[in-house]
Amino acid sequence: MAARLVVTVSPGGRVVTPAELRRELGIKVGGELVVESDEGEVRMRSRRDGVRQAQAILGKYVRKGGSAAEELLADRRREAESE
Repeated sequence: MAARLVVTVSPGGRVVTPAELRRELGIKVGGELVVESDEGEVRMRSRRDGVRQAQAILGKYVRKGGSAAEELLADRRREAESE
């Protein structure tokens, strides 16, 4: 659901995320949000969704069934052997 709501900035720069959006995003008390700015806009997403997005982007560069960490270690070992 796309929502456009108006919120007020409180002292200290606090902004209350409306209950409707907290429910939609699954944000609980103590939960973490990723907040970013881009060309005059502020975007918030749950940390879980931020991680999922990063995994989707990086997943394009990892072979199926492979481990990016293992690939990196193997590359570093090859570099060390050639030195």
